[in-house]
Amino acid sequence: MEQDKRILFIVNPHSGWHNGGEFASVLEKIPQYSSVEYDIVMTQYRRHAKELAQSGVESGKYKMIVAVGGDGTVNDVASALVNVPNVAMGVIPMGRGNGFARHLGYSMRLRGSLRQLLSGNEDTVDVMEVNGRYSFNVSGIGFDALVAHVASRTKVRGVFSYVWAAITQFFRYRSHQYKVTVDGKVMQLKAFLFSFANTEQYGSNFVIAPRASVQDGIMELCVIDKVKNVLLIGIDYTRHLFMENNEKTQAFRMFHCKEVKIEGKINIVHIDGEPMFMQSPLNIRVLPRALRVVVPTPEPNPNKI
Repeated sequence: MEQDKRILFIVNPHSGWHNGGEFASVLEKIPQYSSVEYDIVMTQYRRHAKELAQSGVESGKYKMIVAVGGDGTVNDVASALVNVPNVAMGVIPMGRGNGFARHLGYSMRLRGSLRQLLSGNEDTVDVMEVNGRYSFNVSGIGFDALVAHVASRTKVRGVFSYVWAAITQFFRYRSHQYKVTVDGKVMQLKAFLFSFANTEQYGSNFVIAPRASVQDGIMELCVIDKVKNVLLIGIDYTRHLFMENNEKTQAFRMFHCKEVKIEGKINIVHIDGEPMFMQSPLNIRVLPRALRVVVPTPEPNPNKI
């Protein structure tokens, strides 16, 4: 990455452990940035990052706009950069899960990811569209959407908020019947959850689709089907997430597809971990190579702060 390109850092001070306020002081101490022109702006309210990114694009000043935060901040910034050919998005992961950043290979250390921005290469990646909303990581309906909703309302921070939400909601939630159209093929499924995966994981190394790629023009539709024993779902689900097991089981089905339509009981949907309300039908499609990103090179010493 050329160092004479102006960079806009969009920082969410409330992401993750709320340490975004330290960002500017850390950046000033990195020697590689002494000759780089950059601006730093802080988000002040929900969806502000998207507005700031749109303004950055319209100004024509920036060749790179960087989301400093979690997957929600990444979604906001990236949504403003879809199909923008002359501006690349970078990521400084400071959220709870950082699924998109982990998939691309960004360091989870602040200084490491900042150095990677300058040494990385630009490339394009796929984007998913869910009823008009862009998704870059993993989205879904059913149990995981409910978990995202409950986790967003708790004071517990980090991955523990999702663990707590999953434990408290697991035995309360019931599967529902859906009409699902996958690349034109119609089927009836009773499902505990549907996940639409552009990358392999929700975040925090919770893997749902180990073979997912952001450059193949395909999404992974992951379905937890009806099983007689609801406890079996929990066993398979946990094993799948933590052991990256992608084999079919009684609980799992995986579809590789470009377009999906789901009709049935739909209320809460999560888009890259952010819960929101949507109604049936749900239409999901892949937009191939629609986002330009900075793909980081591996850190030579990942333990270096």
